[in-house]
Amino acid sequence: MVHERASALQYFGELVVPGREREEQKCNPHGLGSMYRGDMLSQAFVCSQLKRLDENNALRVRNCHFLTEHLSPIVGIETPSVPDHCDHVFYNYVVGFRPDELGLDVSPRTFRENVQKAPAAEGVPVGQWQRKSMPARGRRHATRAHKAMLRAMVTCTIGLCVLGVGHRSLAAGITWEEAQEMLRSGEGLSKDPTHGALVENPTHYGAEANPTGDPIGGGAGYRDILTSGDYTVGTRQELLDALEQAKEGQVVYVKPGAEIDLTDLTRIAVPDGVTLAGDRGAGGGEGPLVFTRDFGTGGYRGLLHAGSKSRVTGLRLRGPDPDYADYTEQTKAAAYDASARGILAGAASEVDNCEISNFYRDGIAVNVADVRIHHNYLHDIAAYPVIVGTRPGSSAIIEANIIHWGWHATAGTGAAGTSYEACYNICRPHRIAPAFGPTVSHCLDQHADRDIKGARGQSIAGDWLRWHHNTIELKGPYTTYDRERIYSSPNNACGMKIRGTPRVLAEVYNNWIQTSNIAQALGPYGGPGEQAYGNVWVYNNAYGPEKRKLAEIPYRTTPQILFKSPGPPEVDSHQVRGKLALDVEVNVLEPLRLAGVIVTLDDEELFLEPRAPRAGEVVIDAAVLGEGDHKLSVSAIDNRGALGTQYVYVTPGK
Repeated sequence: MVHERASALQYFGELVVPGREREEQKCNPHGLGSMYRGDMLSQAFVCSQLKRLDENNALRVRNCHFLTEHLSPIVGIETPSVPDHCDHVFYNYVVGFRPDELGLDVSPRTFRENVQKAPAAEGVPVGQWQRKSMPARGRRHATRAHKAMLRAMVTCTIGLCVLGVGHRSLAAGITWEEAQEMLRSGEGLSKDPTHGALVENPTHYGAEANPTGDPIGGGAGYRDILTSGDYTVGTRQELLDALEQAKEGQVVYVKPGAEIDLTDLTRIAVPDGVTLAGDRGAGGGEGPLVFTRDFGTGGYRGLLHAGSKSRVTGLRLRGPDPDYADYTEQTKAAAYDASARGILAGAASEVDNCEISNFYRDGIAVNVADVRIHHNYLHDIAAYPVIVGTRPGSSAIIEANIIHWGWHATAGTGAAGTSYEACYNICRPHRIAPAFGPTVSHCLDQHADRDIKGARGQSIAGDWLRWHHNTIELKGPYTTYDRERIYSSPNNACGMKIRGTPRVLAEVYNNWIQTSNIAQALGPYGGPGEQAYGNVWVYNNAYGPEKRKLAEIPYRTTPQILFKSPGPPEVDSHQVRGKLALDVEVNVLEPLRLAGVIVTLDDEELFLEPRAPRAGEVVIDAAVLGEGDHKLSVSAIDNRGALGTQYVYVTPGK
């Protein structure tokens, strides 16, 4: 008897039969009990997880809200109700069943038991535990111990309510009243990020996480080196003849050690599907050299024009302009006037294992989709070693390159419909002196769409960006912070600059930015006192020589606002015919939580709630729109007070 009562005290007052599943035994308390089931090891593990409590709660709450949103419209299902003054952390997600709402003459229990068979068959864990209220367990349990247990239950319920309120003030951040005020004013909160602990897995950050199996920058050790071709060339005329004759799938191979002078020629075509190759890296060699001293005059001054699905690999391409250190005022002016470029990439083309240098701008230019630029060494290119996008649809992956930069390592024009990914690159700043002054510009760059900005004054930074696992070498004291330009002493540029709101999202993660100055690392629009543009997520990067993480997600990270109907911002207004049902998607980076969303049309408030509007919840009637353009704006704020905005223009259709 003593052992039995002690066992019950250990296990919620229940009598548990060893060897039987707990679900089979139901809940059978015979008195007051505690939860002394855990051992020291499991309890130590639980303690270690407390630092993730807010994060895990937020993830669970988000998932349960998703369930509620999609289950609540279903007739016959009752989802959990959360009072406005409380937060629910959903230890379990409990639903009720109302067969009467469906006109079914069955008990709720029978209905429930049949319904739960479907999710159980799909592997979803469902079931019941507390099937009866405690007083309904029979007169024989109405003892003093049972009454004490009932009093304890009441006390625990009150305690949980108090805990819920306290947890809300700690984790939820701003109140709903504060969120409304910020959304209406358009001014969110900002806070200087601070350093945290050393990252737990240093090799997961920066270019050293390189998963390609080939050396960054190519050269010795690169595996996909060609050593022969359908045409083998060693002179200027042989190269031109072979490129003119080559067909899709063929290789034009430049002999090892060859030096081919293409002076006075421009836009030499590499036909669709043709590979132009050298053997850079074979046996540790430099690879054959293809170069120009002058492009002559007129037209787009690029050395190679790579066709669709073509490949340029294993070559050294050298332009007519000086090394960084050799620029003078005269050579700078001449280089600017000529604007020499290296390769104009074709759709789905590839540039790999090349050394590209000495072009004033655009070592590789991308104006088409699906270009892959990887394992190259780019240096002594004054402006834009790699640039993406003057045409909608332009996109590129820029991967595992070594890029020396004086005026951006990678850049995007920001044109609507353009995107690029930069990953596993090593980026090294170089002063282009003395003609360019004592400064180095920022490393990763995205401009704003010129046409939209010119027509609307709206800064749209392309569609999507993914900058991740890059090593950005920044050193020295950081002295200047300015909204439009961040420059300071030589070899001391800032890490990045996104000059507007992407139409989809910019993600910056798992980079190693080798400066301890966070404002220098993150650049303008997100530093001290700055209100960030929207649709930017900066997270999980390492900073400084020791690879430290930040103590919190930087306020540069804002909610994502994605227009679906009407579509994203364009130069022209979206025409509204009849009624426009607004469809906009709003997301926040986990573990952040959405605190509120406002929708306005010009100065009229159409929606203000602590959630995003459901598709079609906000409707705009073209019949009541006046002539001309109208600004349809959506702003969202997270639980920290970080605010982002995206807007489009609509006009009555004809």
